[in-house]
Amino acid sequence: MQTKKANPLIYDVKEVAIIRALISHPEHTLSAEDMNVLLGTSKKSIDVQRKNRSEIINSVNKKYQSMTGHPDLLIAQK
Repeated sequence: MQTKKANPLIYDVKEVAIIRALISHPEHTLSAEDMNVLLGTSKKSIDVQRKNRSEIINSVNKKYQSMTGHPDLLIAQK
């Protein structure tokens, strides 16, 4: 029996939540606090919050670039 490997270009649940929130926000922006809520890190240390936000943003951008072939970022950090 063969095991299926996860497609590294498919967004995971947290990434999809961030993308949907960005799309639905009138200015297509999210505060760090909003992202922390979506990622479930609100009660974690500031360093953990920052690391998780950065990892998610980088992952979304890398997947987007791989899928589109464009160097543009889907999510820009301030």
